[in-house]
Amino acid sequence: PDQDIVVLTTGQETIIMMTRDFDPVTEVKIHQEDFGEGKFVTVGWGKKETQFHGSEGKQAAVQKPKEIQPVLPWDDCLPRITWRGDGQFFAVGAICPESRIRKVRIWNRECVLQ
Repeated sequence: PDQDIVVLTTGQETIIMMTRDFDPVTEVKIHQEDFGEGKFVTVGWGKKETQFHGSEGKQAAVQKPKEIQPVLPWDDCLPRITWRGDGQFFAVGAICPESRIRKVRIWNRECVLQ
């Protein structure tokens, strides 16, 4: 948005960040197992069955998760990049090769996964 940084995705499923003069800054893989800077921290407080579940009640603890649907036929399976309005973060949506679902990951201006 501020025209200082260019972000591209490649056919090798990488993200390349460049300056406005097309000098490479960094290159990272689109598909990462890590949760980035915002990864979950386990504090070890009790079992899921004994935790408060809000208005859904105790049934929420025993419900099976909904099945994740693979990519829809009309999806062209190309990666998509979008910037937040202030240019501090960008999101990359890409089809995961293992699960065949579209995952969206958030990155900051230093190309660090959030």
